[in-house]
Amino acid sequence: MQALLRCPHGQETGWENQQGLRVYRHIADGSTCGLLNGLLVTPEELMLERCRSFLQHRRFIAAAELVEYAERLQVAGSRRQRQEIHEFLLCFHASLKARELIYKTLQEFVLTDGVQEFRQLFKLVALAFSYPRCQKQAREYKSKVKELLQFSGAALMVLLQMIGAAKTVTPAVQCFCEEAAFQLRYEFFPAQEKQAAYKSILEFAERIK
Repeated sequence: MQALLRCPHGQETGWENQQGLRVYRHIADGSTCGLLNGLLVTPEELMLERCRSFLQHRRFIAAAELVEYAERLQVAGSRRQRQEIHEFLLCFHASLKARELIYKTLQEFVLTDGVQEFRQLFKLVALAFSYPRCQKQAREYKSKVKELLQFSGAALMVLLQMIGAAKTVTPAVQCFCEEAAFQLRYEFFPAQEKQAAYKSILEFAERIK
């Protein structure tokens, strides 16, 4: 059983299927976690911890290997392998705190020169914006693109080129790139105090693309 998140008890916790139900157990001693199994935590708390564990254990590196931005966006791997990506997408879209944690982690990779980690995690972030289903709610989608720009600034377009997204003909990916370019040109007015951070990300992006 793989450690997937840290439960409210502070213990690494995984899950297993029992008669079609997902049962959470503490990795250390195999005991069941009453808080998770009893639904005594909010979905927001659960998704945040799931995302935190995903980042801390660097599982995004293996997950990102399944994603290819070529002429057509492709997500390979078995159903079980793709499940990790689907859970990441769920956490990303459903939890503002999870998105904030992801952007904070990307910023740390910029400051520590974590090129591989940045590249792979950003690939999953771009994937989250490149699914047609998540683009149906236009106002909410635009708001999420704005959050991404608050992290990346003008470096976003360079980063999309880095992973090959800017060249794809997949409609949803093109929609994402066009929305980002539109907001950068007409709606994005970065605060003065963040100029240094935006400059460092742009320099980082230009160096690793």
